[in-house]
Amino acid sequence: MASNEQLKLAHVLFIDIVGYSRLLNDEQRECLQTLNQIIRASVEFRRADESCKLKRLPTGDGVALVLFTSPDAPAECAVEISSALKQHPELRVRMGIHTGPVNDIIDLNEQSNVAGGGINMAQRVMDCADAGHILMSKRVAEDLGQYRQWQPYLHDLGEVEVKHGVTVQLVNFYGEDFGNPAPPDKCSRAAIVAASATAALLIGAGMWLLTRAPKPAASPSQLDKSIAVLPFENLSRDPDNAYFAEGIQDEILTRLAKIADLKVISRTSTSRYKSSPDNLPEIAKQLGVANILEGSVQKTGDSVRVNVQLINAGTDAHLWAETYDRKVSEIFEFQSDIAQRVASALEAKLTGREGQQIASSAATENPRAYEAYLRGLALDVRGANTSGDRDAFREAVELDPEFAAAWAALANREAFEYFQVKGTPEQLGRARDAMEMALRLAPDASESHAAATSFYYYCLQDFDRALEYAAEARRRAPNDAHVILLTALVKRRQGKFDEAIELLHEAAKLDPRNNDIWLSIGRSERGARRFDGALTYFDRALAIAPGEPAIVGEKAFALLAAGDLERVEQLLKSVPRTDGSIASHSYVSLLIYRRAFDRAAEITSQVLRNANPERLELFLPRIALARIEILRGNREAGLQTMREIRGTLEERKRGGDRSVWIRSELILLAAMRGAREAVEREGAELLRMTENDKWSFPESQETLARGYALLGDADRAIPLLGRLLQETYHLSLSTADLRLNPEWDSIRNDPRFQQLAQETAP
Repeated sequence: MASNEQLKLAHVLFIDIVGYSRLLNDEQRECLQTLNQIIRASVEFRRADESCKLKRLPTGDGVALVLFTSPDAPAECAVEISSALKQHPELRVRMGIHTGPVNDIIDLNEQSNVAGGGINMAQRVMDCADAGHILMSKRVAEDLGQYRQWQPYLHDLGEVEVKHGVTVQLVNFYGEDFGNPAPPDKCSRAAIVAASATAALLIGAGMWLLTRAPKPAASPSQLDKSIAVLPFENLSRDPDNAYFAEGIQDEILTRLAKIADLKVISRTSTSRYKSSPDNLPEIAKQLGVANILEGSVQKTGDSVRVNVQLINAGTDAHLWAETYDRKVSEIFEFQSDIAQRVASALEAKLTGREGQQIASSAATENPRAYEAYLRGLALDVRGANTSGDRDAFREAVELDPEFAAAWAALANREAFEYFQVKGTPEQLGRARDAMEMALRLAPDASESHAAATSFYYYCLQDFDRALEYAAEARRRAPNDAHVILLTALVKRRQGKFDEAIELLHEAAKLDPRNNDIWLSIGRSERGARRFDGALTYFDRALAIAPGEPAIVGEKAFALLAAGDLERVEQLLKSVPRTDGSIASHSYVSLLIYRRAFDRAAEITSQVLRNANPERLELFLPRIALARIEILRGNREAGLQTMREIRGTLEERKRGGDRSVWIRSELILLAAMRGAREAVEREGAELLRMTENDKWSFPESQETLARGYALLGDADRAIPLLGRLLQETYHLSLSTADLRLNPEWDSIRNDPRFQQLAQETAP
C-alpha cells in the first residue's frame, strides 16, 4: 500500500548481468560482488548516496539505481561503470536509462521504498540491450541533447516494440571508452534505417543530431579527470633533501585527494615510479589514469624552485605547466596554487568545502618542524622502519606543538605500534594524546578523522566509533585510499567480510600498486578458505614486489592450509629460510607438517643466531623451537626454553601489556607443560579480549582448542574444532592442518577427530 500517492520524477539506471542464470552459484556471487564494487566506486553513486538522493533496488541479477539528482546523473554513472567494466571482460553487463514518475511505498519488509512507471520503463529499455550496451529512452536523450558535451554520444535507434505492445524510442549511448556501438539484436535493420532518415531533432531553440558516428568520440566522463602525481625529481645538490621533494609531492596529492570529482592515485602506488619517466602512457595504464602530474624540486638554503607540468598521458599534450621560485616559508601557498590549477585544468567541480580545503593556509610556520614532518612522510611511504618515521613526527610536534597534520601522522604510528608491538598503558596514552591533539587543532581535517579511526580501531577495538570517524574522513577526502582500507579492515573485524572485500577492491582502484591492499584481499580469501582466490591476490602482490619474503610467506601459508606441500616446497626455494620472516616461519611449518623435526630445529636455531636479540619477533621462533624440541623427544630442553619465555611474557603482562599474542602464547606454553588451570584462565581472558572481533575471536578459540588438544582433552577440543571449520577468520583452521599437524596427535585417534579431518578437503 502506498504511503504517499504523490508522484515525483526520478532518473533511473537499470543494470543487469547478461547470462546470469547460466552461471554457477559461486560465479553468480562473484559477478554480483564485482559489479557492486564497481557501482559503489562511481562518483555519481557516492554523491547521490551521501546526499540521501538515491534508492537501490536489488533485482537478483543486477540493480536499479533510482536517483533524485540531475537528469545526466544516470548517464555519468553509466559511463563510469561501463569504463570500469573494461577491466572485467568476464562480466557482461547491460544498462537502461529512463526518466519517469515514481512514488513512495512501504514494502513487505515495512521499509520505505519506491515503485512506479519510471522504473518499469527503464527496465524495458534495458531489456532491449545486449552485453555492453547503454540504452536510453528518447526522453532522456532529449534532455541530454540540450548540452553540447553529450551530443556526440547519442545515437538514435528508432522505435522498438517491447512488452505488451508498448513501443519505445531508443537511443544508443556510447563513446570511445564506454558503451557498445553495435546495434542491439532487438532493433531491426528497418528501424535503424528509418531512424537515420529522421535523425535531426529540434529541441527548444537549438539543434542536435542523433547519428551513428563512424568513430566514437572520447569519453566525457570523470575518467578524463583521473590523475597520478609522480615523484618529483630532487635537483638539490644535497641528496638528503630528497625527502623535501617527496614531501611536496605528497602535500599536493593530499590536497587533490579531497576533490570528489577527481580520481587521484595514492602515493604508495606512484612512489614505485621514477621522476620524469619516458613511458608515461604505460604508467598511466598501470595506474588507471588519463593524466600525469610530474615535476622537480631544487632547494637551496631557504629558497626553493619547483617546476611542475600536467600531461595527458594518451596524447602527450601539456595541459598546464608552471615554475615557482619561492621561499621555503611560502611552500603552502604554491602547493595550494598547484592543486587549484590542476583542478581547473581538469575541469573538476569543487564544492565550497573542497575549495577551502585545498586552499588552506600553512600547517606550520616553523620550517624545521615542516622538514621533520616531510622526513617522516618519506620514511613512512618507503616502509623504511616504524621508529624512524615515528621519531620524525615526534620531532615535528616538539618543534611546533600546534602542527595538526604532524599530530595526526604521529597518532597513526603510535596507534599501530600499540596494536602490533607494545600494548602497554604508556603506549596507549601516547596514541590517545596524539589523536586528541590532532582533533583539537584541526577538527575539520580529514587527516584528524583518519587518525581517530586508527586509534579506535587499533587501540580500543571500538569498531562502531572507528567507522564514524572513517566516514567523516572519507567525506573530506574521498580519494584517500588509506581511509577506505581502514574502513575495510574495521568491517572485516565486524564480520562483514563481503563488504570488506568490496571496499578493499575500491581502495585498490585508488592505490593499485600497493601490495598491502592485495595482501589484505588475499588474507580475506584465505580466511574464507577460498584458496585459489587467495593465491591469485597474493600473486598480484608479488607482481608489485617480486620475491618479497613477507608476501611469499603469506602465499605459502595459504598453500599449507590447502595441503599442497609440494608447491610450498617449490615456492620457498626462491627466498631466504633463516631470516626470521614469515617465509622462514612457513618453511618451519612445512617441516613440522612433514615431521622433519631435526631439520626444523636446525632452521629455527639458525634464525635465532642470525637475529638481533632485542627484536620482539624472537619470541615466536624461541617458542617454536621449544615446541619442536618436545616433538622430537627433547622434552626437558623444550620445557627449559618455555620457562624462560614464560617468565618474560608474564612480566610484560603484569606491566599492563594487553597484546593478544602474549595471552595466546601463554595458553600454549601452559598446555605443553600440562597446566590445565593456566590454560583455562588464560583462555577465558583471551576470549574476553577478542569477543567483539569476528576476525580474531575464532582464532582465539582455535588457540584454546590447540591447548586442550595438547592436554589430550578431546571432549573440549573437538566441539570447538567442528565449529571453527565453519567460520571465516584470520588464518582459519583447515582440514589439511588437522590431517598433517602433529599438534593434534594426542587426540588424532578419536573417531570424532578423524571424521572432521576427512570432511570436505582441504
